[in-house]
Amino acid sequence: MTKIFISLPMNGKTNEAIHDRIEELSKYVLKVVPRPLSITTGFDIDDSSEQHTRLWYLGRAIQQLSNADMVLFDKDWNTAKGCIIEHEVCVLYHIPILYETELDAS
Repeated sequence: MTKIFISLPMNGKTNEAIHDRIEELSKYVLKVVPRPLSITTGFDIDDSSEQHTRLWYLGRAIQQLSNADMVLFDKDWNTAKGCIIEHEVCVLYHIPILYETELDAS
C-alpha cells in the first residue's frame, strides 16, 4: 500500500476548512498514484487530552511523515513554517515529493 502524507498550511483555518482541503487534495492524489493507498496528514493527530504547542504537533507530523512513501505539498506550502520544515525533511531524507501545482497540469 502506498502511503501518502499531505502537507498543507493549517494556521488560522477552521477544522472544517482543513478537512475540506484534505478531501480536495486526496482527489488529486487519486489521479496520479496507483491504488491502494493510505493518506495521512498532521491534522490526523488526535490528542485532545492535553494542550500542546505547535512545535509538539510538528514533531508528531514528522513522525507520521517518516512512514510515508511520498508527500504531497499543497500549493501554498511555502507560506507555512511547518510545511517548510516538512519539505526540508523530505529533501534531506530523500522522500519523494509531489506538488499540487504539478497535479493541476496532469
